[in-house]
Amino acid sequence: MAHRWHIILTVGALLALVFTLSLGAIDDFDVWWHLACGEKIIRDGWIPRQEIFSYTAAGRPWVDGYIPAEVLMRVVWGLWGSAGIVLLGAVFMTGTFALALWISRSGPGFKVAILTFFPAIFLARGFILPRPALLTCPFVLLTLWLLEDYRRVGGRRVLWLLPLTSLWANCHPAFIMGLMLSGIYVCGQTISAFMTGGMKLDRLVSATKNWMALFSGQVIATLVNPYGFRIYFSLYKSLTEPRFKSGNLEMMPLFQGGEVSGTIPALIVIVALGLVCFLWSGRRSRPEHIIAFFFFFIFGVMWRRFALTFSFLSIPLIAWAVTGGAEAGGFSEAARRFAQMVERALIPLVSIAALFFIWFAATDRLYFYTNHLRCTSLGINPFFYPQGAVELLNKEQVQGNIFHNFDLGGYLNFHLYPRYRIYDDGRNFVYPLDVSVKGDDALRSEDVFNQVKSKYDIRAVLLPFYHYGAWPMIIALIRSPNWAVVHADGAAILFLERGVGNDDIIQRHEMNLLLNPPAIPSHPPDRAYGFFSRAELPVGQMWWAMLYSRMGRFDLAARALQPALNYRPVKKEMEAWLKDLMNKSAQGGG
Repeated sequence: MAHRWHIILTVGALLALVFTLSLGAIDDFDVWWHLACGEKIIRDGWIPRQEIFSYTAAGRPWVDGYIPAEVLMRVVWGLWGSAGIVLLGAVFMTGTFALALWISRSGPGFKVAILTFFPAIFLARGFILPRPALLTCPFVLLTLWLLEDYRRVGGRRVLWLLPLTSLWANCHPAFIMGLMLSGIYVCGQTISAFMTGGMKLDRLVSATKNWMALFSGQVIATLVNPYGFRIYFSLYKSLTEPRFKSGNLEMMPLFQGGEVSGTIPALIVIVALGLVCFLWSGRRSRPEHIIAFFFFFIFGVMWRRFALTFSFLSIPLIAWAVTGGAEAGGFSEAARRFAQMVERALIPLVSIAALFFIWFAATDRLYFYTNHLRCTSLGINPFFYPQGAVELLNKEQVQGNIFHNFDLGGYLNFHLYPRYRIYDDGRNFVYPLDVSVKGDDALRSEDVFNQVKSKYDIRAVLLPFYHYGAWPMIIALIRSPNWAVVHADGAAILFLERGVGNDDIIQRHEMNLLLNPPAIPSHPPDRAYGFFSRAELPVGQMWWAMLYSRMGRFDLAARALQPALNYRPVKKEMEAWLKDLMNKSAQGGG
């Protein structure tokens, strides 16, 4: 009984760690256009078929493969706001890892599953974003479980795979992974039949005909959606869209930089553990499990977003390899004793490490010391969204269209439509390539911006600070006599063009950022920093200090950075930076 509670407490600590790491303040840009779609679907009974939110692609065909997920998100938002969205993501993520352990529970492989769980969490943590993609996680595991159950015991329970696949196809385009898993099981059955009976066609057909029928049924089930076969065309367009492949960090390969701290070491540990377990099990390992493990590993390396899928799939696949080897007599008495010693040593360490990282993440120290802009919260990450600028735009009626970078499009969709329309957003495949390319180029080229401005009657510009590529345009517009700053804070800056119908708004809200940096709310000085205090990163002050430094205004940079010393803990680098700015200002810089 004591041993059982030992395992239960360890599993509880690991699931609590998943839940804590999932409680990140909303910092994903696609959340918002999903909420905008969900709102219109609920309010108007609208099925998206044409683009309506933008002024650059209005009327273009659009296939929305997320409808039930968007409705769920909008209902949750309506009931509990941002806290509900964060908790929804945390529940789905924690439930996914719990499901991974549940389907690994039988046999000695369960202990290895617990050990795999820990690095799997840190592989997944950079991809835990509260959007429809998280619904794909339990879909993947349920598909794997139904396929494995059918392989082991047969029966009709596998037929639940058909409605599951149909629902999945309506919730997220990653439903294609369910077909991939079924295809892997077809290959596995073929390999097994070949290894036992040789290359006999009738035997191979007999071994795989039911699996092929199941695969065909899944394909048909995916067509039960508002768009029929066009759901595949939408998926193809998404994956082949040049900007989607080259400009989307999530779809770039791993090992190219930009990964969240700990991602690569966690991946290496899981792959090494898998290799050891599959090699130890040898011929007793099922071909389906080996193929699935390495297929989704390669899939996750090529497209980093799918590293999340590999993280939780690796848990049962490794566990089943160990269990299969043990059931076939793979454990000698000496090996069994060694495994028990490792278990008794490592599993308590896993529990202690999980409890440490729960505290480390809950107090934001994890993000502070890894220079990550995420924070533990049930709200919205203030560093990424132009909340103040949107309030002004809703209060005033700005004439003309608003230009912005594509990340902000979803947020503006949800908070400003139909009062204003957007330039573009994260739905890259909806927009002509020319719109996306010129939108990016306009941030760096005044000539391109003027072309876009003239074509689309742009009289307002809203740009975020997290996107360093937008800084040349921000600096140019701050210095331009033709544009006025009407709102600026630690997240974004809003410009209006003079003399084109918005002068009364400019008169009420204009700010001169060449005289004073914006007033960003700060903490009082001399605050204590205790064991349970939250680590704070003065992101807004840092961004403004960097921007003014790039402009050569070191006096304003020093004034912008000064309040950063009121945050806790104070980094020595911050104090040295402020001292350097003050020296440059005293020497005549600015």
